[in-house]
Amino acid sequence: MNQLKEMEAQLKELQARYNEERTRVRTETLDALRDMLASGTLTHDDLRALIPRDAPANPRSRKKPPKYRDPHSGDTWTGQGAEPNWIKGKDRFHFLIRGSTSGSQPT
Repeated sequence: MNQLKEMEAQLKELQARYNEERTRVRTETLDALRDMLASGTLTHDDLRALIPRDAPANPRSRKKPPKYRDPHSGDTWTGQGAEPNWIKGKDRFHFLIRGSTSGSQPT
């Protein structure tokens, strides 16, 4: 038990040192980039070229997997946005795709 507490203390210390070092390196890197931008040795286009073209502008805006499927047409819907006509007014449970996560299920 005592050994576990010592390890937890070491872990906290390592995490704090890691966070400090990460912040220091990030700050130094950003300062160097600002200096290079100011001096003209680096352009905004140079930085944009480093971003993968298929990267979404907002990483949180990744495409959501579908939750519902129309058995007749095969069309799908994520459950967000406007309801498609094939599911309007119907019990969504019957259209759930197996393995998809749903907010609620009938009891």
